Amino acid sequence: MKQISAIVLPAPLQALGSATAFGSPIKWTVVAVFLFASALWLLVRRSTPGRQAYAIGGNPMAAYLAGAPVAALRIAVFALIGFIAALAGSIALAERGYFNMGSPPLLLPAYTAAFLGAAVLAKKKRFDIFGSVFSVFVLLALGNGLSLLNQPRWIASAISGLVLLAAVLLNRPQNRKV
Repeated sequence: MKQISAIVLPAPLQALGSATAFGSPIKWTVVAVFLFASALWLLVRRSTPGRQAYAIGGNPMAAYLAGAPVAALRIAVFALIGFIAALAGSIALAERGYFNMGSPPLLLPAYTAAFLGAAVLAKKKRFDIFGSVFSVFVLLALGNGLSLLNQPRWIASAISGLVLLAAVLLNRPQNRKV
């Protein structure tokens, strides 16, 4: 198996990953993420298909009975999620300049950010785009802080797992009978 290194990546991709926005020290990817999150927020909160998608997530049968195109929206949402995942992977590759199979897994911080954004920052204990974006930055700051303290890599994953557990416990319904 051949590992992709910074030497193998094309120069335009490396330049794209190190570019800043409008001559400021802020990377263009940060600006792009905020713009994309704002567009998603508008789509989900202010459009009919977005509200229907929330309804499908809450109760697909009730959404169907209310007239929402459940099957078509599910396909569209999964396609959008696939596009977002591909975009995030491309941005991460461009920023790092290499891909390393030995790097820590990326799904645990993603789940942690999503649940932390829903449990702590959302008003109605539902998944929120800006809460998740804020949670990503909190988790990145935590990981960078641990790295600056010269802690092993596994500690950041362990703390992320504990934060995920706390977020899931905070987000569970209070009056649910088991």
